[in-house]
Amino acid sequence: MFLCDILFYFFMRHNFPSLRNLFLIIMSTSSIAPTYIFRKHSAAVNASCFFASDAYFATCDADGMICIWKMRTRRPILEWKAHEKDCMAVQAYGDKRLISQGRDNSIHIWEIFLPENDNVTEPSKRLLETLTYYSLNFCRLSFCQMQGEALICLPFRGDTSLIDVYSLTRRNWIAQQIGKSLGDRLGLCMAVRLFCKADNALYALAGYEDGTVALWRVDGNGNQQGQELPPLWQVKEHSGPVLDLAIDLASRNYAISTSADKHLVKYNLFELSSPVMAKAVTKKYGLSSVDIRSDSKIIATGGHDGYVSFHSRR
Repeated sequence: MFLCDILFYFFMRHNFPSLRNLFLIIMSTSSIAPTYIFRKHSAAVNASCFFASDAYFATCDADGMICIWKMRTRRPILEWKAHEKDCMAVQAYGDKRLISQGRDNSIHIWEIFLPENDNVTEPSKRLLETLTYYSLNFCRLSFCQMQGEALICLPFRGDTSLIDVYSLTRRNWIAQQIGKSLGDRLGLCMAVRLFCKADNALYALAGYEDGTVALWRVDGNGNQQGQELPPLWQVKEHSGPVLDLAIDLASRNYAISTSADKHLVKYNLFELSSPVMAKAVTKKYGLSSVDIRSDSKIIATGGHDGYVSFHSRR
């Protein structure tokens, strides 16, 4: 489902069109040839992330394996069995830590030791912490750093619409059961993005099984025990489940949602009365991944068909 993350991740992080071919590796098209094919995984690749100033990247697969690659040599330097079941997501946490999410009901925090940075002869890893959650959902965790504090957000209770925010720094809950005021009528939480604004206000954008997208203000005091907390707004523009969300990290003022239907929807996050800015119809169903480039000019989508599409911002 998340195979296309690898295809456009590096291109979306940098404004270098010459690097585009590097990660259009698996596209079934005769017009673009891969610059290099990274071969190591024996199961479907689910997610990828760069770290250490983009000198390395990590990938995870359906067998629970994580592989660390060195960009300069384009070779794997470290691999291990991180989860007993499918590893859904891998996320960089600073230059030396990774967060992995598996379907074995575990979220692991790893410390990575690299020869160039840690005065070691061989790369290695160490498990720092394990969080238990119920993995009966499709939602990948979202990571955010605010004032030096590392936060993760996802439905910790499994097949539910309720989302929770946990501090890896303080090792306690920031907020729990976000979405309780809406009940179960939206279905599962399918995607979530945690982000903060310049004033250090914390927000969670969530997409649900019925096609609804909602924006929540996260207040550790106001909803930590699950008290009533209404969303800032909620709209239903999709006819199928929301599959992914992307926040424009340059301004943190707009977002994009994709779905099992053919629609791309753009939101003005803080236009509370009418957040929907635009809605576009694409040529294919099942857009499982979306990202916005750092200069906010290009939006990339990855579909169930293994293709990546690039869209200009309008």
